[in-house]
Amino acid sequence: MIITSILNRAAEFNNVHSKGCDSSLIASILASHTLIKWNFPTDHFVKCNVDASLKEGVRAAYCGVFRDGSGVWLGGFVRNIGSASITMSKLWGVYSALQLAERCSLRHLWIDSDSKTAVDMIFNGVSLCHPCYAIIKAIKQLMNMLKGCAYISCL
Repeated sequence: MIITSILNRAAEFNNVHSKGCDSSLIASILASHTLIKWNFPTDHFVKCNVDASLKEGVRAAYCGVFRDGSGVWLGGFVRNIGSASITMSKLWGVYSALQLAERCSLRHLWIDSDSKTAVDMIFNGVSLCHPCYAIIKAIKQLMNMLKGCAYISCL
């Protein structure tokens, strides 16, 4: 949702700017929005911000953005997964970030998600019959493989 919000604000800004509006109008538009700031990870960490979206209640997608401690873009991913809940989509984003970290031998990864529900489910677990049980189990297995080198938090 954060990425969608940023893209929408950028499009709005570009739309107004391209029409030759004066700077006071642009300033008033920017002042009416809450600016989102990316926080740098601690030294020697790579940060991955994950997010997800749900369109028309059935078309789900997730994405992730990797940056180093200086804010330099390292890469990203986006995937459509079809029918899934928003929480399931956000969990898939976390899982994909962990998979890439493992494949690329990243040993100091910080994953940020805007979903307290998803992060709580990872750390507190869910029942065996919960629809997110399998993905949470897979996330925990990957975290164990990374041996304490990957951290997950809620924005």
